Amino acid sequence: MSRLRLVSELDITGNFKELEVPELGKDIDLTLKLSNGTSSDKTITVHFNANITGYTRSVMTNILMESVSISMASKEEKEIPFKIPYSKYIQRLLDDKVVEVTALCKWDDTGKVLISQVITLKTPSLNIKVLGDAVINNPLSVEVTFTNPLNENLSDCKVLAEGSGLIKQQIEKKISLKPKEKTTVTIEFKPYMTGSKQLNIVVDCNKTVTIEGFLIIVVKES
Repeated sequence: MSRLRLVSELDITGNFKELEVPELGKDIDLTLKLSNGTSSDKTITVHFNANITGYTRSVMTNILMESVSISMASKEEKEIPFKIPYSKYIQRLLDDKVVEVTALCKWDDTGKVLISQVITLKTPSLNIKVLGDAVINNPLSVEVTFTNPLNENLSDCKVLAEGSGLIKQQIEKKISLKPKEKTTVTIEFKPYMTGSKQLNIVVDCNKTVTIEGFLIIVVKES
């Protein structure tokens, strides 16, 4: 049976402040807010730890460890910034794009509390535009527009398109992108079934950047 440690009002407590979802390709900026609920001054050592993980937490890859000591007066609150540079996580991200940050806070001889925050990085969106009417067995073109979110070149990117009733065999186009470059790729196919069909688009760049999107296309009789 696991044993929970109860934290009283006369203790050190904390949490990571609510932030906007960090975007892929940018530094992750966090702020740890600590409160000294005791009646005496405290020197607190905070051990920050950042790991790449996934939704299942089955894999943990450490990317950053830092420690800092602060002095806090009784009833005082303090905010401690913690930054994860883009360069620390970008090459190790898993498909889930999840980073877990913990702050182990220690004071006196036995006092300690563990504070954690799970972050799912926001991936860029893509836009899909149909050019003309979708008619069965007639050529149809769509434009897929997206932006490289990174400050580096992305080579060997694949734009993949598939959709039952629209595309019989997956279409693949290879492109390269400069840092922060916005591009539009045109994909052509012949719908082979009428009705509402879903076109699925995936942009896959070296497993570092994966952008997904879909669009419902209504295919008409000729």
